[in-house]
Amino acid sequence: MLRALFSILLLILLTLPAAARLIISPVTDSPPSCREMDLNEDPQSPLHKIPIYDQDGSGLCYAYAASQMIDYYRLQHGDKSYDLTNPVYASWATYYKNPSYFKSSTLDGGDGPKVVAALKQQGMCTNRDVQKQLRQLSSTASDSEILEFLDIVYKNHGGWFFNEDWETTSEEVTKKIGISCQQQDSLKAVLQKKDFFSLAPTEVLSKMFKDCAAKPVNVPELEAYSFGDDKAMKDQLDKALAKKLPAQVDLCSGFFEDPSFRGLRGWSPPLFRSSNGNSQKGCGAHAVVVTGRLNINGSCHYLIRNSWGSYWKPEGATACACKTRSGAYKQICNDPKEVAEYVGCWFDQKTMLPNTGGVNVFK
Repeated sequence: MLRALFSILLLILLTLPAAARLIISPVTDSPPSCREMDLNEDPQSPLHKIPIYDQDGSGLCYAYAASQMIDYYRLQHGDKSYDLTNPVYASWATYYKNPSYFKSSTLDGGDGPKVVAALKQQGMCTNRDVQKQLRQLSSTASDSEILEFLDIVYKNHGGWFFNEDWETTSEEVTKKIGISCQQQDSLKAVLQKKDFFSLAPTEVLSKMFKDCAAKPVNVPELEAYSFGDDKAMKDQLDKALAKKLPAQVDLCSGFFEDPSFRGLRGWSPPLFRSSNGNSQKGCGAHAVVVTGRLNINGSCHYLIRNSWGSYWKPEGATACACKTRSGAYKQICNDPKEVAEYVGCWFDQKTMLPNTGGVNVFK
């Protein structure tokens, strides 16, 4: 009788679709190289005080990642001298306010160590003060939307070459940012009133932040490791997690859509390694933050916290962690109905590490 029941159950399981049979679960007995370390689990973790950002195509991933690294370290060590590190201010302070022979008109592109070094030297205008200044331009657009708007306006109405046709500018704003015509007209009117309209974004921010009282940024320097083999990259990730600190990682952006991606789609610096360890051009570097390590179904995974909004859940991830509607943190969230926001997604080290171009950890 028991044998017959077992045969029936086995037959039912074998006839189920593969997706229905798959159970994603942590492995409790893990090797030392993949012992569980999740910086989100502690209810007092600084990560619960740092929002899941949406950079909204602004190109400031490096500043968003560095800002989260800074705030985690500060809050972990009890530094409450200011609220949060604002990524827009951080990128501007790195590439414009910081003394140099060349002043860039745009804030796109950069790296975490330069952000940390600049803010340690110059101090941080608190997020509250930055928001107060930016809200003078728009009470409805996000920080990244304002920055993108300034960039498009400058490209079309300032600099060496420009097109003074507002309709063309408005079409580009609608396509790239998606803010309404009413928001665009309101932003345009404020910029014109303040004589900011045809200025580069960096110049606008300089005028807005000139009276800001900077707070000291008391964190160590970020140490960068690039172009090592998979083991070297993993060692650096584990080095940060062993200190109960996150790591900032540069990944191929295409990896999130296709984990087998190896940067063969055109050229974009920096160079990344292919699956066989050879350097190759491509990928499009994207900065993220790693906040955990977990053995899932017998394979080591890392938890990536992105800056693409709180509903980011890529197809290439094995699973995602979330804050539930009850306010609790959950490592693996299989039911979308329980999710208030996703706080990161788990990626297998076998596909993640070959797509890793650099790991930045606090000294």
